Amino acid sequence: MKESPLQAALFLCKIKAMNPTQENRFRNKINWYVFLMSLLVVLIHSVNLAIDNTTLSSMILTADHTGATLPGITGVAGHIEHLLSNALGQMAVPGFFLISGYLFFRTLHGFRGIGRKWQERVWSLLVPYGAWNTLWYLAYVLSGRERFSFDALTLAAANYRCNPTFWYMYQLMLLTLLAPLLYLLLRNAFVMLLSLLLLAAAIGAGVLLPMVNADALIYYGVGALFACHGRGLFEGATADAASARKRRPCVAKAAEEGAEILVLPAAASARTHRDQLERGCRIAGIGLLLLAWLLQILTPAKLMSFVLYDGSGIARMSMPAYLMSGGPLARWIGKGLQQFPLFVLSLSGSGAQALVAITRRLLLVLGVWFVLPGDRLPEARPYMKNSFFLYAVHYPIARAQYYMIQYLGIPYAGWGEAVRLALYLITPVVAVAIAYGLKCVLKRYLPLQWTILSGGR
Repeated sequence: MKESPLQAALFLCKIKAMNPTQENRFRNKINWYVFLMSLLVVLIHSVNLAIDNTTLSSMILTADHTGATLPGITGVAGHIEHLLSNALGQMAVPGFFLISGYLFFRTLHGFRGIGRKWQERVWSLLVPYGAWNTLWYLAYVLSGRERFSFDALTLAAANYRCNPTFWYMYQLMLLTLLAPLLYLLLRNAFVMLLSLLLLAAAIGAGVLLPMVNADALIYYGVGALFACHGRGLFEGATADAASARKRRPCVAKAAEEGAEILVLPAAASARTHRDQLERGCRIAGIGLLLLAWLLQILTPAKLMSFVLYDGSGIARMSMPAYLMSGGPLARWIGKGLQQFPLFVLSLSGSGAQALVAITRRLLLVLGVWFVLPGDRLPEARPYMKNSFFLYAVHYPIARAQYYMIQYLGIPYAGWGEAVRLALYLITPVVAVAIAYGLKCVLKRYLPLQWTILSGGR
């Protein structure tokens, strides 16, 4: 059926009325989301009730299983660090991969655009990756931990061995190189979804991919899938201007015929639809977070507490651990799982547990994204738009407080536990302030160096 000029005009005005505001709202939400993920990354490396977050998790789980009282970690402080650095911190880097995949494919139209995207990523990924790795190597040389040689310098710049947090950048560059293959799969939503499910099954079977982290590929691929086939849902938008113009040939003509008079009603209609969509997305986001919370029941620790040793296992758990693990609801689910011993047994393998962890992290990153109220978030502050530089400099800041605490001999229990928790919570604030201060200094006095280190951001 041929579209009338009036219908096309109405659609055009919806786009004109919605898209500029919608784009600003989306970019602001991105800034908020990435900033929150960056804070979690800082908290992951700020743990001070143990040498690192993994050790802290093991200590708390041991205490929960045995009923042991370990100094400084079985109380509220230890569980707060565990909640932020492990339970929630696990979604930080997956969130980065998700957003990176979405942004790469969001404005990609055809294979020819991949070359332009690659050129952009040379400056935003490869250049800062090599620059930061080189700086870290030189720091190691100056501290006496490395002997200088040009071969070692080249190797350090390429493989992040002196800058371990940049494993994410390395994986992101590999995923960027896979863009043609991903775009080929993305041309059909069903094919891409099936590919991701097959990859998940391979992970469950214990299959490892060469070089590329399979879980990173899943997060990145899900972001790409939303960019190509779920943009309106992901952004809370009702239309895409560019694609709409391609589908509606009489739009341009309608605009010339005075279609601007329809802006106000179109804008009102678009706003109503957007509000309904965002409300539905927030409800869905809460549901995803709830599922992620309950999925803990499938981890070995929680299976032991809630399924295998129902009564005695839960009795040994501290109240914070019990509530963080799902509480009465998880206990009810555990009783149900007792009826399926073979399923419980199948979850004991490393592949199955990897798949559980990936699923939980994916639920978390999507849940947080959809819960964030894109239309009600205040404008992100300048220091919140400095997430990459914060990521690059945070590690020595986060670990410095731990070694300072150890040097001062602050105890793990009693008053020392409160001091350690306070320093843990303050460290992200300190890291954000230092990163933003360095940004301002470099940008003003060393603009070229700043451009290189920030990737032109």
